[in-house]
Amino acid sequence: MNPDEEDRLKQILAANSTDWTTRLELAEVILAAGGGSQIAALLDEAPNPPPTENDLHRVLDVAHRAGTGLAGLSHVVALYLRRHPASAWANLIHAQLLAFAGHEEEAVRFYITAKSLNPSLHDDHLDRLRHGGGGASAETSPPISGESPVPPADSHLPALAEIHEIAREELKSTETEEAFQALESGYRINLVTTEGDAVKAHDRESDKRERLSALSVAIVVHFLGLIGFAFWKVAAARPTPPQIVASAPNEADDVDREKPEIKKFERQPLQMASAKMNVASVDAFSDMAMPSFDTPNLAFDPVGNGDSFGPSMSFGMGSNGGSVSFFGSRAVAKRVVFVVDFSASMGGQKDILMRKELSKSLKSLPAGIDYALIFFAGPAWYAGQKPSEAGKEGDWYGSAVQDGGNRFIWYEGWDERERHKGDRRSAFYHYSGGQDKLPTGRYTRASPSSIQQSIHQIERTELVFGTDWRWPLMMAMNMKPDTIYFMTDGAFGTGPGVSRKQMIESLLEYNRKHSNARINTICMMILQAREELELLADSTRGEFTLVLEDGEVLRGGALDKR
Repeated sequence: MNPDEEDRLKQILAANSTDWTTRLELAEVILAAGGGSQIAALLDEAPNPPPTENDLHRVLDVAHRAGTGLAGLSHVVALYLRRHPASAWANLIHAQLLAFAGHEEEAVRFYITAKSLNPSLHDDHLDRLRHGGGGASAETSPPISGESPVPPADSHLPALAEIHEIAREELKSTETEEAFQALESGYRINLVTTEGDAVKAHDRESDKRERLSALSVAIVVHFLGLIGFAFWKVAAARPTPPQIVASAPNEADDVDREKPEIKKFERQPLQMASAKMNVASVDAFSDMAMPSFDTPNLAFDPVGNGDSFGPSMSFGMGSNGGSVSFFGSRAVAKRVVFVVDFSASMGGQKDILMRKELSKSLKSLPAGIDYALIFFAGPAWYAGQKPSEAGKEGDWYGSAVQDGGNRFIWYEGWDERERHKGDRRSAFYHYSGGQDKLPTGRYTRASPSSIQQSIHQIERTELVFGTDWRWPLMMAMNMKPDTIYFMTDGAFGTGPGVSRKQMIESLLEYNRKHSNARINTICMMILQAREELELLADSTRGEFTLVLEDGEVLRGGALDKR
């Protein structure tokens, strides 16, 4: 492998991270050099989904050959689903990935969606889960012969080859290729056409005709064979009965005769296909404990089918962190920052829903995960601090955030030029120390006592005037988290000469320089800033969620129907 070629492709990708042609070429070069461990990160860094199903096939093939398991692959499939929620094949693949990760209830939801889009799709294992054959009972009951049971979540997940193996040849737009080969996994073979329609191989008309023809020939041959055997039995001469000669053994011989030795051979249990599979170390979900739910009715909808966000979830900490859920938007992280809107416009039902779900999310955090809470309106502050009512702070109008004996001054106005002495009001604030000296905070290690203290802080914090997205997000990015949850009611503006898109782009650039965190954005009831919130999420591998007044959650295609 030519190192210069790898460097060249990396430079091209850095200049245009949405270029999947370059990303896949780079993956092939890395694989050829034996650097398969880098593929998971390469996939997980993708800010956008593959443009076509053919490209998604190549992603699956690359992930299999790299032995990444679910690391990176789940992220790419989820991205594709958000862009193409009506893809039956992608819904099926996502369901199978979730099943192998141990998330059976979620897997069934996507399987039902796949079946509704294309009834010809079929998966034996998911069918059993759908009709009550999986779940908790599956952990204690022995597997049916020939099945590939879902591996426990505290073990290494199987390599992609145990789910599906993509045909090694590059898919061509004018051909129909086999997208999967069932390798000791118990899953049925699907064919994927260039239009993305999946049909079961065993349901193809040509196969049916061939099987019927072969069955007919076999029946005729066996029938003729039976007739011939009957004639032979009737015509054959009876054999002479054998003469039986017996002699009684001598008693003396009986004493010396060696008793026959009887050895008991135990039949070895049939090894299931999954037991022969090569297990690959993965970078995500690998040693995560199985989820424990508040209620048996989990409502999780990454692509948005209009369901409520449902109960919180609790997952054990793995080597890559634990699972975090906020308004149904889930992520795996070691360090997570919740950036939550506490502006006056959040009053009423929005305020009730926000506090309730934020508290629920904290209660479901795995022990040991590091988290932080940043609240914002005009000023921004960490949980436990207290902003004052707006008033005169020295020569200018602003608000002071109190933290013990420390006071952090936030002045009203977009920047220093917009400061005023109380003769007007502004929803924008800026920190007295400037952008480079924003207040810093520390993470809290999740434990029952620390979470309870944080919930008390949530309950006691009052809503404050103003709305400025810049500072709380920058403060969160400065903490270098894995994931940021940004929740707001979606109403915001900008300063003179700065467009809303320019403000978002500056935040994205700040994120790239300081943390490269995944940002999941949640809009509470107002879609005024949908475009900007989606841009924040899509550009950082996150997802956008809309929460309605009744708590219903909309994502992906469900949003387009409103």
